[in-house]
Amino acid sequence: MKITIITSFPFPNGKATANRMRVFAEELLKNKRIDSIDIVCSSGDANQHSNFTHNIKIINIMGNSVNKNNYILRAFKELLLSIELWRAAYKTNSEIYIVSIPSILLLLPIIFFKKPKLLVLDIRDAVWTYFSKGFISNSLKKIIEYTFKLASKKANILSVTNKSEALIVKNIQDINPIIVPNGISEKKLIEVSKAAQKSSVNNKNINITYIGNVGIAQKLEILLNFCKKDYENVSINIIGDGAQLKHLKNQAKIENIKNINFFGAVPPENVLEFMENADVLFAQIGGDFSSAVPTKIFEYIASGRRVLLGLPDGPAKDIFKDFYGVEIFNTGDIHDFQISYNRLIEKELSEVEIKFNLNRLKSNYVREKSMHNFLIHFDKLLNDSFL
Repeated sequence: MKITIITSFPFPNGKATANRMRVFAEELLKNKRIDSIDIVCSSGDANQHSNFTHNIKIINIMGNSVNKNNYILRAFKELLLSIELWRAAYKTNSEIYIVSIPSILLLLPIIFFKKPKLLVLDIRDAVWTYFSKGFISNSLKKIIEYTFKLASKKANILSVTNKSEALIVKNIQDINPIIVPNGISEKKLIEVSKAAQKSSVNNKNINITYIGNVGIAQKLEILLNFCKKDYENVSINIIGDGAQLKHLKNQAKIENIKNINFFGAVPPENVLEFMENADVLFAQIGGDFSSAVPTKIFEYIASGRRVLLGLPDGPAKDIFKDFYGVEIFNTGDIHDFQISYNRLIEKELSEVEIKFNLNRLKSNYVREKSMHNFLIHFDKLLNDSFL
């Protein structure tokens, strides 16, 4: 039996989505009835087929780059890409299709095309909840919710990443989705936890590093504002690309901020080096993105570094407040940022605290373990459908 996974993000180097889909594929292949999995994805590379493993095949569809701030053109391009992805997916002739979003336009072909024999819909990000208030935004939100409702009616299994998203889905479509939490893979946990702890108590220079998407949701302007305060002993590294990178670079140049460095996107194998050289790892999500749980933070904690987070009330704050060496400030509040930063650098994490954090990650947030409930439902679906 064959499965096709469809995502509009790159694989295997597509960050959070790729990590999630990789675990889905590897865990589903442990079912003896599943022979192979095709992953239909999109990147800037040319259309090509390649083997990720002997039984996981990658079908890449080239997606043309577009200005992410031009929402109309971006939506049009995403719609065309969604059609191309589905066209490639149907050619695989699989019995089971798994669609992973946040790209809501990937759902449209589900509504208008013929339904696969079995369909799994995985909501990694309920993006329609992120729209700001206003007539146009509310209208667009209602259209997306209705689109999701129509598409989800065709799904045999619905999965989400946390309780907040589960409630959002239930309010639209009266169904209890399966929660498959975001987290960290066993392999990544072992890899990142090897990062050597670097003492920064009373260091003259403190390195704060952000790793991830440089977009609107992250509200990274706060790092520029922090640099303008009297913190000459602090240097900040921003690792990653995104819609706001050019704006932040220009702003830093205009305001003559010297102690912030932009490295852009770096190869995955170089990310760990930036973690190892950091004294503090930083992340933030805006208040409009309260249902999101950034997966990079799990890696931050596994690295044994102190972590400074700007988080709204929601699942992310509920999860990360229970780890040692983590300070959480109110998103966008520079005064609260400074208080949390000063409190954070007062002491290093102890070996006991690092071990506690790692054990907590292993017990509750390893992706492979988080798949257990999903796999039970999936196996039952196969029994009901093919036996």
